[in-house]
Order: sequence, then C-alpha cells, then structure tokens
Amino acid sequence: MKLLFIHHDPETQTEIDDFLCNSQDTCFFSRNTGDAIRVLNNHTIDLVVLIINHMRDAAVLKYLNDNYTELEVLLMASEEYDEIISLFCGRQYTTIRMPVKLNELRTQIKRMIKESVGAGTRKGICQ
Repeated sequence: MKLLFIHHDPETQTEIDDFLCNSQDTCFFSRNTGDAIRVLNNHTIDLVVLIINHMRDAAVLKYLNDNYTELEVLLMASEEYDEIISLFCGRQYTTIRMPVKLNELRTQIKRMIKESVGAGTRKGICQ
C-alpha cells in the first residue's frame, strides 16, 4: 500500500511515520500542494490523507478532485472547514474530525483499505 500524507507540520509527519508506516507500506509526505502534486505524478498512490488546516489546502483537494477521481482520500478536518470540503461535493470523501488520535487514524486507514479492496465504495460528508 502506498500512502500520501499531506500535512504542513514536520513534527506531525514524523509522528505519523513512526506510528503508522511499516515495512508493508510505503509512505510519502508532502508539506504543500507542489510537493503533493509531484508525488502523485511520480508514484502510484493508493490512499491520500489530507489534513485541512488552512484555506490553501483547498488547492490540493481541487487537484485531487480534478485529476484523481478514483483515488481514495481521507480528510482530517475540524467542522470549521466543512464549507471548504462542501465545495467539492461532486465526490465523496471519508472525513474524520480533528483532533484525532493516531490509533484512530490508523484504524480508519485500515478500514478504508479493507473497504476499497472489497467493495470499492467511499463514504463521507458529501452525499
């Protein structure tokens, strides 16, 4: 499984890498839209985890929506960013509310991987 985590904070990236990434998974990390696009264009990614902290994160969401419609996307966001997410309701995303504990994140990622392999369905707030 190849995972792309998009988050601006390098400390959080390190925590995610230490806690979630193992020898069975390849984890990529990007801190901005440009880095994320480079990873997406150069690697086959199975799941994107996008942490929405700022309005600028909508650029990554738009790029995913326009260019990678079949890619599984997990959004981590507080309720205040629901308006940003709702701009892209032509597509469904799995969303978990922040703050989130790393073990909850790992559980959700495993669930998404299992569901995408089994049924190929997405669930989210844009229904």
